Amino acid sequence: RRIASLALTALGIAAAVALIASGIVASGVLVPTRTVPNVTDGDLAAALTDLEAAGLKGEVVEEVHSDGTVAGQVLDQDPDPGTSLKANKPVELTVSLGPPPVAVPDLGGRTEAEALAMLEGAGLTVGERVTEYNDHPKGIVINWAPQGVEAPKGTPVNLVVSDGPPPVTMPELAGKSADEAVERLKELGLDPVREKVYSDTVAPGFVVRTSPRAGGEAPHGSKVTVYESLGPELVTVPDVEGKTVDQARAQLEGAGLRVGDIEGKQRRGRVEATDPDAGERVPKGTSVDLFVP
Repeated sequence: RRIASLALTALGIAAAVALIASGIVASGVLVPTRTVPNVTDGDLAAALTDLEAAGLKGEVVEEVHSDGTVAGQVLDQDPDPGTSLKANKPVELTVSLGPPPVAVPDLGGRTEAEALAMLEGAGLTVGERVTEYNDHPKGIVINWAPQGVEAPKGTPVNLVVSDGPPPVTMPELAGKSADEAVERLKELGLDPVREKVYSDTVAPGFVVRTSPRAGGEAPHGSKVTVYESLGPELVTVPDVEGKTVDQARAQLEGAGLRVGDIEGKQRRGRVEATDPDAGERVPKGTSVDLFVP
Protein backbone atom coordinates (compact mmCIF):
# COMPACT_ATOMS: atom_id res chain seq x y z
CA ARG A 1 0.00 0.00 0.00
CA ARG A 2 2.74 2.44 0.83
CA ILE A 3 4.33 1.93 -2.60
CA ALA A 4 1.06 2.48 -4.41
CA SER A 5 0.46 5.64 -2.44
CA LEU A 6 3.89 7.05 -3.39
CA ALA A 7 3.28 6.27 -7.06
CA LEU A 8 -0.02 8.10 -7.05
CA THR A 9 1.61 11.08 -5.38
CA ALA A 10 4.39 11.23 -7.99
CA LEU A 11 1.87 11.02 -10.77
CA GLY A 12 -0.12 13.89 -9.31
CA ILE A 13 2.96 16.03 -8.99
CA ALA A 14 3.92 15.40 -12.62
CA ALA A 15 0.44 16.31 -13.79
CA ALA A 16 0.53 19.51 -11.78
CA VAL A 17 3.94 20.42 -13.21
CA ALA A 18 2.67 19.79 -16.75
CA LEU A 19 -0.39 21.89 -16.09
CA ILE A 20 1.70 24.75 -14.72
CA ALA A 21 4.13 24.57 -17.69
CA SER A 22 1.32 24.70 -20.21
CA GLY A 23 -0.06 27.76 -18.46
CA ILE A 24 3.30 29.44 -18.58
CA VAL A 25 3.64 28.79 -22.30
CA ALA A 26 0.11 29.95 -22.95
CA SER A 27 0.74 33.18 -21.06
CA GLY A 28 3.81 33.93 -23.20
CA VAL A 29 6.28 33.86 -20.37
CA LEU A 30 8.60 31.61 -22.34
CA VAL A 31 8.33 33.62 -25.68
CA PRO A 32 11.80 34.96 -26.57
CA THR A 33 12.44 38.73 -26.38
CA ARG A 34 14.12 41.02 -28.89
CA THR A 35 16.00 44.32 -28.53
CA VAL A 36 14.18 47.17 -30.31
CA PRO A 37 16.47 48.85 -32.87
CA ASN A 38 16.55 52.61 -33.51
CA VAL A 39 14.51 53.31 -36.65
CA THR A 40 13.68 57.01 -36.13
CA ASP A 41 14.72 59.59 -38.78
CA GLY A 42 14.98 56.92 -41.47
CA ASP A 43 12.35 56.22 -44.09
CA LEU A 44 9.44 53.92 -43.36
CA ALA A 45 10.48 51.14 -45.75
CA ALA A 46 13.93 50.87 -44.16
CA ALA A 47 12.39 50.95 -40.67
CA LEU A 48 10.07 48.04 -41.42
CA THR A 49 12.96 46.04 -42.88
CA ASP A 50 15.14 46.68 -39.82
CA LEU A 51 12.36 45.69 -37.42
CA GLU A 52 11.65 42.49 -39.34
CA ALA A 53 15.35 41.62 -39.26
CA ALA A 54 15.24 42.10 -35.48
CA GLY A 55 12.31 39.66 -35.18
CA LEU A 56 9.79 42.42 -34.62
CA LYS A 57 7.23 44.17 -36.73
CA GLY A 58 6.37 47.82 -37.29
CA GLU A 59 2.94 49.38 -37.16
CA VAL A 60 2.16 52.93 -38.33
CA VAL A 61 -0.16 54.43 -35.73
CA GLU A 62 0.02 58.11 -36.71
CA GLU A 63 0.90 60.26 -39.74
CA VAL A 64 1.57 63.98 -39.19
CA HIS A 65 2.92 66.99 -41.06
CA SER A 66 6.24 68.27 -39.76
CA ASP A 67 8.58 71.06 -40.87
CA GLY A 68 12.06 70.02 -41.91
CA THR A 69 11.05 66.48 -42.79
CA VAL A 70 10.18 64.50 -45.89
CA ALA A 71 7.13 62.35 -46.48
CA GLY A 72 7.68 58.80 -45.21
CA GLN A 73 10.27 59.76 -42.60
CA VAL A 74 9.88 58.02 -39.22
CA LEU A 75 9.49 60.69 -36.52
CA ASP A 76 8.98 58.58 -33.41
CA GLN A 77 8.80 54.99 -32.21
CA ASP A 78 7.31 53.21 -29.22
CA PRO A 79 8.96 51.42 -27.43
CA ASP A 80 12.21 53.39 -27.45
CA PRO A 81 15.40 51.96 -28.98
CA GLY A 82 17.15 49.45 -26.73
CA THR A 83 13.93 48.25 -25.09
CA SER A 84 13.37 44.50 -24.81
CA LEU A 85 10.21 43.40 -26.56
CA LYS A 86 8.71 39.99 -27.10
CA ALA A 87 9.22 38.61 -30.58
CA ASN A 88 6.68 39.65 -33.21
CA LYS A 89 5.25 42.35 -30.99
CA PRO A 90 4.59 45.61 -32.90
CA VAL A 91 6.73 48.71 -32.61
CA GLU A 92 4.41 51.69 -33.03
CA LEU A 93 5.66 54.27 -35.52
CA THR A 94 4.79 57.92 -36.13
CA VAL A 95 5.49 58.82 -39.76
CA SER A 96 5.82 62.25 -41.46
CA LEU A 97 3.54 63.43 -44.24
CA GLY A 98 6.18 66.05 -45.07
CA PRO A 99 6.07 69.77 -44.25
CA PRO A 100 2.61 71.25 -43.66
CA PRO A 101 0.99 72.52 -46.89
CA VAL A 102 0.76 76.26 -47.59
CA ALA A 103 -1.43 78.21 -49.98
CA VAL A 104 0.29 79.10 -53.26
CA PRO A 105 -0.10 82.91 -53.52
CA ASP A 106 -1.76 84.67 -56.46
CA LEU A 107 1.14 85.93 -58.57
CA GLY A 108 -0.83 87.32 -61.53
CA GLY A 109 0.27 90.80 -62.59
CA ARG A 110 3.23 90.83 -60.22
CA THR A 111 6.75 91.64 -61.28
CA GLU A 112 9.19 88.77 -61.16
CA ALA A 113 10.89 90.27 -58.10
CA GLU A 114 7.55 90.65 -56.29
CA ALA A 115 6.60 87.06 -57.14
CA LEU A 116 9.91 85.78 -55.76
CA ALA A 117 9.39 87.65 -52.49
CA MET A 118 5.84 86.31 -52.16
CA LEU A 119 6.93 82.73 -52.75
CA GLU A 120 9.76 82.99 -50.24
CA GLY A 121 7.35 84.49 -47.71
CA ALA A 122 5.04 81.50 -48.16
CA GLY A 123 7.88 79.00 -47.74
CA LEU A 124 7.91 78.06 -51.43
CA THR A 125 10.64 78.28 -54.05
CA VAL A 126 10.91 79.30 -57.70
CA GLY A 127 11.06 76.37 -60.10
CA GLU A 128 11.36 76.58 -63.86
CA ARG A 129 11.18 80.06 -65.40
CA VAL A 130 10.12 80.60 -69.01
CA THR A 131 9.29 83.74 -70.97
CA GLU A 132 6.82 84.31 -73.78
CA TYR A 133 5.55 87.27 -75.78
CA ASN A 134 2.46 88.79 -74.27
CA ASP A 135 0.54 92.06 -74.20
CA HIS A 136 1.59 92.52 -70.57
CA PRO A 137 4.75 94.58 -69.99
CA LYS A 138 8.03 92.75 -69.97
CA GLY A 139 8.87 91.13 -66.63
CA ILE A 140 5.27 90.62 -65.45
CA VAL A 141 4.19 87.15 -64.27
CA ILE A 142 1.38 85.91 -66.54
CA ASN A 143 1.08 82.30 -65.35
CA TRP A 144 2.38 79.95 -62.68
CA ALA A 145 1.97 76.37 -61.50
CA PRO A 146 0.75 75.06 -59.20
CA GLN A 147 -1.88 77.71 -58.49
CA GLY A 148 -5.11 77.90 -56.54
CA VAL A 149 -4.06 74.99 -54.30
CA GLU A 150 -2.06 74.20 -51.20
CA ALA A 151 1.40 72.70 -51.61
CA PRO A 152 4.01 71.40 -49.15
CA LYS A 153 6.54 73.94 -47.98
CA GLY A 154 9.57 74.03 -50.25
CA THR A 155 7.54 73.11 -53.33
CA PRO A 156 8.98 74.76 -56.49
CA VAL A 157 6.52 76.99 -58.34
CA ASN A 158 7.08 77.35 -62.09
CA LEU A 159 6.73 80.84 -63.55
CA VAL A 160 5.77 82.12 -67.00
CA VAL A 161 7.01 85.70 -67.37
CA SER A 162 6.00 88.16 -70.09
CA ASP A 163 8.68 89.11 -72.59
CA GLY A 164 6.49 92.00 -73.67
CA PRO A 165 4.58 92.25 -76.96
CA PRO A 166 6.11 90.41 -79.92
CA PRO A 167 8.43 92.33 -82.27
CA VAL A 168 6.87 94.05 -85.26
CA THR A 169 7.78 93.06 -88.81
CA MET A 170 8.45 96.28 -90.69
CA PRO A 171 6.08 96.94 -93.60
CA GLU A 172 7.19 98.28 -96.99
CA LEU A 173 6.67 102.05 -96.77
CA ALA A 174 9.06 103.38 -99.43
CA GLY A 175 7.20 105.51 -101.93
CA LYS A 176 4.26 106.18 -99.61
CA SER A 177 3.55 109.61 -98.21
CA ALA A 178 5.43 110.31 -95.01
CA ASP A 179 2.18 111.12 -93.18
CA GLU A 180 0.67 107.77 -94.17
CA ALA A 181 3.82 105.93 -93.10
CA VAL A 182 3.87 107.59 -89.69
CA GLU A 183 0.24 106.65 -89.02
CA ARG A 184 0.82 103.07 -90.09
CA LEU A 185 3.80 102.68 -87.77
CA LYS A 186 1.83 104.10 -84.85
CA GLU A 187 -0.94 101.56 -85.51
CA LEU A 188 1.69 98.83 -85.25
CA GLY A 189 2.78 100.05 -81.82
CA LEU A 190 6.00 101.72 -82.96
CA ASP A 191 7.35 105.22 -82.38
CA PRO A 192 8.09 106.86 -85.77
CA VAL A 193 10.64 109.66 -86.02
CA ARG A 194 10.90 111.71 -89.23
CA GLU A 195 14.23 112.60 -90.79
CA LYS A 196 14.33 114.61 -94.01
CA VAL A 197 16.83 113.70 -96.70
CA TYR A 198 17.50 114.68 -100.31
CA SER A 199 16.51 112.23 -103.02
CA ASP A 200 16.89 112.40 -106.77
CA THR A 201 14.23 109.75 -107.31
CA VAL A 202 11.55 110.28 -104.64
CA ALA A 203 9.23 113.28 -104.68
CA PRO A 204 9.22 115.64 -101.69
CA GLY A 205 7.02 114.47 -98.79
CA PHE A 206 7.29 110.79 -99.67
CA VAL A 207 9.27 108.03 -97.95
CA VAL A 208 12.73 107.20 -99.24
CA ARG A 209 13.33 104.34 -96.76
CA THR A 210 12.92 103.37 -93.12
CA SER A 211 15.24 102.12 -90.44
CA PRO A 212 14.83 99.24 -89.71
CA ARG A 213 14.17 98.46 -93.35
CA ALA A 214 11.11 96.67 -94.71
CA GLY A 215 11.02 93.01 -93.62
CA GLY A 216 13.19 93.60 -90.58
CA GLU A 217 11.95 93.40 -87.00
CA ALA A 218 11.52 96.25 -84.55
CA PRO A 219 10.83 95.75 -80.83
CA HIS A 220 7.33 96.83 -79.86
CA GLY A 221 7.33 100.49 -78.85
CA SER A 222 10.79 101.17 -80.30
CA LYS A 223 11.72 104.18 -82.42
CA VAL A 224 11.64 103.79 -86.20
CA THR A 225 13.22 106.39 -88.47
CA VAL A 226 11.20 107.46 -91.49
CA TYR A 227 13.42 109.12 -94.10
CA GLU A 228 11.22 111.70 -95.83
CA SER A 229 12.29 113.06 -99.21
CA LEU A 230 13.10 116.73 -99.73
CA GLY A 231 13.45 116.03 -103.41
CA PRO A 232 16.79 116.55 -105.11
CA GLU A 233 19.34 118.80 -103.47
CA LEU A 234 19.48 122.11 -105.37
CA VAL A 235 22.59 124.17 -105.93
CA THR A 236 23.16 127.52 -107.62
CA VAL A 237 24.97 127.59 -110.96
CA PRO A 238 28.03 129.76 -110.34
CA ASP A 239 29.00 132.62 -112.66
CA VAL A 240 32.01 131.39 -114.65
CA GLU A 241 31.89 134.01 -117.44
CA GLY A 242 35.40 135.06 -118.40
CA LYS A 243 36.97 131.98 -116.84
CA THR A 244 39.11 129.51 -118.70
CA VAL A 245 37.58 126.09 -119.26
CA ASP A 246 39.76 124.58 -116.53
CA GLN A 247 38.84 127.34 -114.10
CA ALA A 248 35.14 126.95 -114.94
CA ARG A 249 35.33 123.19 -114.49
CA ALA A 250 36.91 123.54 -111.02
CA GLN A 251 34.30 126.07 -109.94
CA LEU A 252 31.37 124.02 -111.23
CA GLU A 253 32.60 120.80 -109.66
CA GLY A 254 33.16 122.63 -106.39
CA ALA A 255 29.47 123.54 -106.46
CA GLY A 256 28.46 119.93 -107.01
CA LEU A 257 27.89 120.27 -110.75
CA ARG A 258 29.53 118.73 -113.80
CA VAL A 259 30.81 120.18 -117.04
CA GLY A 260 28.67 119.13 -119.97
CA ASP A 261 29.30 120.01 -123.60
CA ILE A 262 31.87 122.62 -124.51
CA GLU A 263 30.72 124.48 -127.59
CA GLY A 264 32.81 126.79 -129.75
CA LYS A 265 35.92 126.74 -131.79
CA GLN A 266 38.25 128.27 -129.30
CA ARG A 267 38.30 125.50 -126.64
CA ARG A 268 41.17 127.29 -124.97
CA GLY A 269 39.36 130.59 -124.84
CA ARG A 270 37.26 132.16 -122.11
CA VAL A 271 33.73 131.12 -121.17
CA GLU A 272 31.15 133.49 -122.57
CA ALA A 273 27.96 131.78 -121.27
CA THR A 274 26.56 128.66 -119.63
CA ASP A 275 23.44 126.55 -119.90
CA PRO A 276 21.77 126.57 -117.44
CA ASP A 277 22.49 130.24 -116.81
CA ALA A 278 24.48 131.49 -113.86
CA GLY A 279 22.28 131.96 -110.77
CA GLU A 280 19.78 129.25 -111.65
CA ARG A 281 18.91 126.61 -109.00
CA VAL A 282 19.44 123.14 -110.35
CA PRO A 283 19.71 119.64 -108.86
CA LYS A 284 23.12 118.74 -107.58
CA GLY A 285 25.07 116.77 -110.20
CA THR A 286 23.47 118.60 -113.14
CA SER A 287 25.65 118.98 -116.29
CA VAL A 288 26.36 122.58 -117.25
CA ASP A 289 27.23 123.31 -120.92
CA LEU A 290 29.93 125.89 -121.62
CA PHE A 291 30.02 128.29 -124.56
CA VAL A 292 33.55 129.31 -125.51
CA PRO A 293 33.81 131.61 -128.60
